[in-house]
Amino acid sequence: MRLLRAIFLPVTGVRDSTERVLQLLVGLVLYGVALAFMIRGGIGLAPWDVLAVGTAKHVPLSFGAVVVALSVVLLLLWVPLPPTLARGPATA
Repeated sequence: MRLLRAIFLPVTGVRDSTERVLQLLVGLVLYGVALAFMIRGGIGLAPWDVLAVGTAKHVPLSFGAVVVALSVVLLLLWVPLPPTLARGPATA
């Protein structure tokens, strides 16, 4: 029961890190399945996914590897940003 709560309920306090990691992995798997259905069905993709599909057609990597590589590159580019830019525009 505790495992099901960790998967389906939002994070509302301090929880065991293994439960959080499991929730993250389940979410990533579901996202990957949904993305695969969208690609197979030809119903259109989000801009980030279109970039990954286009890149995968020009490099000798699979779509999944390109998604991971582009995500890592984006995170590495985000790290040196000043805190005010990294947080986005300030709201009053």
